[in-house]
Amino acid sequence: MYALGVGISPSVLTIEHAFRNHSYGREIVLMNPNDEDVSFVVIRETKGNILISTEPEQGIIPAREKMTLNVLITVPSHLPDGVYEDVLLAQIRPAGPDKVTVTPSLAIPVRTVIEGKQDSALIDDEKALYEDNEISEENVSDEINAFDEAIDHSENKTGVVQQDKKEEDVIGKVEELESKQSVQEPTNRLGIVGEASAFLKKQELSLIDFGVFVVFLGMLAVFTIITLRGDAKPCARKKRRK
Repeated sequence: MYALGVGISPSVLTIEHAFRNHSYGREIVLMNPNDEDVSFVVIRETKGNILISTEPEQGIIPAREKMTLNVLITVPSHLPDGVYEDVLLAQIRPAGPDKVTVTPSLAIPVRTVIEGKQDSALIDDEKALYEDNEISEENVSDEINAFDEAIDHSENKTGVVQQDKKEEDVIGKVEELESKQSVQEPTNRLGIVGEASAFLKKQELSLIDFGVFVVFLGMLAVFTIITLRGDAKPCARKKRRK
């Protein structure tokens, strides 16, 4: 007869600030320090209100090896506030047949603490979130109406912008025409003044020519008169002598 050894980690499982209707996962590790394979079985020693399960519940651990067990702790929704103590018991036996040994059993305390304030706050938040996200015909209709209003608003805004743009284009064209007209008016005025100056110059030249011509005629007339008088005096003298 001989004794088997076994190790476990952690030695205690604790769930602080647990919420109702929630599940929590933990891990425990069984270690086999023996030179032979061992089998194990995990059972729940106390029957409390907390639901506890392990995966796997039984199996074989090779010599000098270890195995990880997943523990699921579920808190029912009807439990009042408080501290709940449970115990998991791991029983170890030799894996081979016909062996007489002292089999150890390891107790694993599971401590769960439920606090109502945080739990109620979480439940209220989840309920509010569910109500906000609940799909109904009214919600769908509201979403469709909001979408249509957004489209109409966008179209109206686009139409106003286009109308403003047209008005700006018309104003711009009018200003452009006025600017061209204001530029052309001084040019036209300068053209008229130039033409008038040219005309006056032409007229001035004509007047000068006419004046010269008149002076020439006058001088010619004077010369003719003088010539005629000069011719008339000898004739008069001849008549007197006769």
